[in-house]
Amino acid sequence: MIIILHGLESKPNENKTKFFKTIDEDVFQPIINYKDVDSIEILKNDIKILIESKPENLLFIGTSMGGFLAEYFAHYFGGKMVIINPALFNKYTEFDKYKIKDRYIPGIVLLDLNDNVIDNIKTYRELKDTYEIIHFTGEGHRFSSFEKYRNYFEKMHKLVI
Repeated sequence: MIIILHGLESKPNENKTKFFKTIDEDVFQPIINYKDVDSIEILKNDIKILIESKPENLLFIGTSMGGFLAEYFAHYFGGKMVIINPALFNKYTEFDKYKIKDRYIPGIVLLDLNDNVIDNIKTYRELKDTYEIIHFTGEGHRFSSFEKYRNYFEKMHKLVI
């Protein structure tokens, strides 16, 4: 199962769902209300119920704030992750309880060197010893080249943990 988490100023995208269904037929892309931190706990419960029937091969994919949450959920539920331009150092202190301190799960981080929203150098330094980091340019903060990086999504999806 693939769970896709959108960013703060974004929403679920049907094209992403279609793309990821070519990798796994079970794709969940919820609407996240980042303005209501309680909605994250509701989402956590929804994911828990969802994966009870299919707990194996759980892959979280997230961009920006969705990347921040994907890392948290992958650790919480014991999954894998691919996070894209993750907003690890966001200004929203109400999300501090979701910050990961001890990183130990398999993951890939896609970081655009031209991202003007997140501090990609600080993010790289924070994650380089734990995850595989892939640098690229040309996307900025809003990532849309999922097909171009398909091999990384497939690699994590196929990984058995």
